Amino acid sequence: MYRKLFFALWTACMLSVTSCTKQNKVVEYPLVDVTTTHTLDFSKVELTDTATVIHVNATYIPHNWIKIASGTVLKHDGKQYALTGSEGIQPDSLLYMPDSGKASFTLFFEPLPRSAKSFDFIEGMEEGCFNLFGVDLTGRRHYEAPEGIPAEARRMDGNTPLPAPQFNIGQTTVRLHLLYYKEGMGNEQSIYVNGIDGGQETYREKVDPATGTVTFRFMQYGPAQILSGNFGAFLTAPGEEIDLYADMRVSGYNAARMRENGKGIPEKQEFQSLYATGTYADLNNLCNSGKRYPYYSCESGVGILIQRLKIDECK
Repeated sequence: MYRKLFFALWTACMLSVTSCTKQNKVVEYPLVDVTTTHTLDFSKVELTDTATVIHVNATYIPHNWIKIASGTVLKHDGKQYALTGSEGIQPDSLLYMPDSGKASFTLFFEPLPRSAKSFDFIEGMEEGCFNLFGVDLTGRRHYEAPEGIPAEARRMDGNTPLPAPQFNIGQTTVRLHLLYYKEGMGNEQSIYVNGIDGGQETYREKVDPATGTVTFRFMQYGPAQILSGNFGAFLTAPGEEIDLYADMRVSGYNAARMRENGKGIPEKQEFQSLYATGTYADLNNLCNSGKRYPYYSCESGVGILIQRLKIDECK
């Protein structure tokens, strides 16, 4: 009887210990909010009591090299977590890519708290560093719509007639608001202005780090198509002031959609990368909404509109 009692007590004790043992937190192919690179992709993140383990898939030009700085850190809740080890790559050393242009390696960092819902992977603040912001630790598979965008910038009526083209000269002001902007996402932004004469002008301005806003001013004749890098394209009328709200998470969204074999791809959704006010707000928002409208993109839709305006001008 004593042996049975002892065995029962021992079993209860072991079950108690087992139930209190913390399981490692594992997230496979986490979504990333903003990334400065498509070279690195995280296939798995593990949170243990002793380390944060990041499994990395790298894609780059065959026989060219990449490098991970030894000063790379993870950032969460105002704290930094240092790189402590690696497998498959030596920090500060060159890793040459094989014929396939693909390589995998593992990085070890100081342990993040298990309660962490996301973190930033920061190699450095210089241009060209591998920085991934908002690496998700909850397992979500979609991007929520951004908050704080004024109603005027959400106008999207596909039945609204196009405004009459304005063939005059004026100074146009474009205020670009970079949503989710943080230090390390780039200090400057460029736009490319395509005029109805077929020419293109480039304008580059610094980002206000306090507000994440960039202001462009330029002289414009007639309607113009403007390209804004990864965010999309839009139309402006000469002499107007418009506000653009660019969802910088489009870089993370596009990176996830590039993953092979459908791993970690976001749930099917309409991702709007650019929200606009101004004369052509309805058209600009439709073009950048991801919806299946007759204008599938601003590059094609605005181009058609520009040609139409040229024809009208010549009549």
